[in-house]
Amino acid sequence: MTTEVDFAKKFVQLLEVTTPSADAQQAFADSFHLNSIRRLPVNFTFPLLSHPFGATRENALIESNVNKDDGEEEEVIAVVEFTFKSLKQPKFNLKLALDIKPSTNIYMVKSSLAQLLEESPQTAIVVQPADIKLMIRTKTLQDSENVSRVLETAGSKDSLSLNVLISQFKAKAEEKESSPDVSIPGHATITDASWSKISDILLQDLKDQAKVDQTIRGFKNSL
Repeated sequence: MTTEVDFAKKFVQLLEVTTPSADAQQAFADSFHLNSIRRLPVNFTFPLLSHPFGATRENALIESNVNKDDGEEEEVIAVVEFTFKSLKQPKFNLKLALDIKPSTNIYMVKSSLAQLLEESPQTAIVVQPADIKLMIRTKTLQDSENVSRVLETAGSKDSLSLNVLISQFKAKAEEKESSPDVSIPGHATITDASWSKISDILLQDLKDQAKVDQTIRGFKNSL
């Protein structure tokens, strides 16, 4: 059992080891009796991580090209129907069939969902894949997870229901002919471009496009 005195001694040694003194560093290492370890057990190994550290968008894209020769086209191994149900605003319940290849990962599914959210009349919103969280019940799926393995874990081959949380989004801008700004003597003119910038700034704080639109309308009515 480690006493307070032992702890204090180790702490002092740790402070000393940060100095350039080679003797202090060696004394600290010797205190663990590493020299007494002759060999490791045959079955010694570090546990595998279910989700490697740093499962970022870049890692997900890089992993999709591992063991894939240049110009080689991957074979579709399954056609899976995904059901996406949002838990918070914006509310939606969408279905999407995707071709699944051996390298297809969760980030690619997020990208397809982002495109669907923009094109679907039910939502018509612009959202970045990084702002989408996909979950099986309450378990969050990482970007680099392989979809085939996720299906296997879920006990399914051709369908998967996912819960969705979106951290931020904005309404898809409607295409319309640009009209020249009209200046009225004695009144300031705010261009559409300026309103768009104001909207982006407000969205960073409010995190809700509906509230941003309501605030913008209030500004316009007050002019």
